[in-house]
Amino acid sequence: MQWNLKNALPFAATSLIAFTSIVNADGNNNNTNSNNNSQSAQIRNLENRVNALEQRRGSSGMINPPGRPQVRNGADLFIFADWLLWNAHEDGLAYAVKSEAPITLIDAHAKDVHFNWNFGFRVGAGYNMCHDGWDIKATYLRFNSHGRSEIHAGDDFILPVRASPADLFSVEGTAAKSNTYIRLLLNQVDLDLGREFYVSKWMTLRPHMGLRADWIRQKWGINYRTIAGYPTPNHIEIFMKDHWFGIGVEGGMDTLWGLGNGWSLYGNIDVSILYGFHSMKQDEEFDPINFFTLQNFKFSYRNSQPILDLELGLRWDHMFDDDRFHLGLHAGWEHHVYFGQNQFPYFVALTEPGNFLGNHGNLTFQGWTLGARFDF
Repeated sequence: MQWNLKNALPFAATSLIAFTSIVNADGNNNNTNSNNNSQSAQIRNLENRVNALEQRRGSSGMINPPGRPQVRNGADLFIFADWLLWNAHEDGLAYAVKSEAPITLIDAHAKDVHFNWNFGFRVGAGYNMCHDGWDIKATYLRFNSHGRSEIHAGDDFILPVRASPADLFSVEGTAAKSNTYIRLLLNQVDLDLGREFYVSKWMTLRPHMGLRADWIRQKWGINYRTIAGYPTPNHIEIFMKDHWFGIGVEGGMDTLWGLGNGWSLYGNIDVSILYGFHSMKQDEEFDPINFFTLQNFKFSYRNSQPILDLELGLRWDHMFDDDRFHLGLHAGWEHHVYFGQNQFPYFVALTEPGNFLGNHGNLTFQGWTLGARFDF
């Protein structure tokens, strides 16, 4: 009996292992079949959703029908114009420091020049294409701005910021008065292709992409009067200019959020990268009588310039004359950032006249926009 039990135990263990393997194999096959069935169900569900979406197409046969203004029996053309009231800001435009001490900074503060609010304009024209509801448009923008600033020493001292340190090395290097002016001109041309379409009953999107070209011209003049350590009257005059041109690609998304009765909110974002060319010049002269040149410096180089554009505002649209014409009016706020635009050279070394720094910050445009669009 004991011998039979000893012989039966190995046989029972072997049988249990074999049975377990068979059960596991069958379970794995069932899981595999279940996963395959689940994947097939997901694929069928996706096909059903696509088929349902195809059945819900509009009369035009498009999944997302165009959201642009549709005029009847027209030329499919549109024109638009914007009136701009903008203000420009630029980093790195300090020209003097006012201090209680001539050498160290005691109760000191820097003085920089600011641009004034100025008017500009943007005009353009476009064509609504038959292919898939696309549109193409060309835009031209022009904005001109300027600014002035002045500072007097009084009982304090004016430390020149933009005069070359090598020119003031052997003297006390302070001024009794300083004044400055700056001018800026922006020209911009855009050509882009886009499509406006409905994503819901009250919302449309318009992705777009295209080409952009920019011209920015800046002129900056600074005068430091009555430089300590020299016979008076005297002054140092500095004149700087930077002409920049860039061309490249742009793209973005225009959004329209319907409110009813023709009213809507719009919010747009564009990003562009332009391959550009800076051409800079700086002249520095001393004394209006003798007029001998302290500095005559030229610098040019190429770079890639990123630009960010943001818009937010209120819009009203109206179709009239039996939908043969469309009129749209809008008012909003815009913000445009030209990263690293300030490339005026800044000389920093007393004993190394050729040591200078560039890239002193961004140039931004911001302000109000009032415009109209007419489709016919």
